[in-house]
Amino acid sequence: MVTFAIGILPKEFGNSASAAYPTYRPPVSIIVGKFLPKDDEIPETPVKGDRTPSMRIPVTISMDWVEISGVDSNDILTYGIYDLDGGCMGIFNDAPSFTDIFFSLSGEYELRFTTDEYLYIGYVEL
Repeated sequence: MVTFAIGILPKEFGNSASAAYPTYRPPVSIIVGKFLPKDDEIPETPVKGDRTPSMRIPVTISMDWVEISGVDSNDILTYGIYDLDGGCMGIFNDAPSFTDIFFSLSGEYELRFTTDEYLYIGYVEL
């Protein structure tokens, strides 16, 4: 008896999944805090390990999109990647540009997603 598992790959891999499989990265899930920006300034961000506001919001990042629970993806204005010291590594205006860089990284990062009303901040280790 032979037992094996079958995975479902995204549509963009077409009929040649075996050749494309090495480039596939599964979605990454993180939790972010939700903050009210003050006077268009980025609020003081928590240090990794500090408590953040009790409202925790799940975020899923795939190779092509970013989904923040309860937020229309069209409302996300910027996608930011920062090192843990708060140094900006890149701010992107669309999800594909962000995810291209995001999935090429390794290490720990702070992510910031902005909308007209809120700033969402979370941490990820890749």
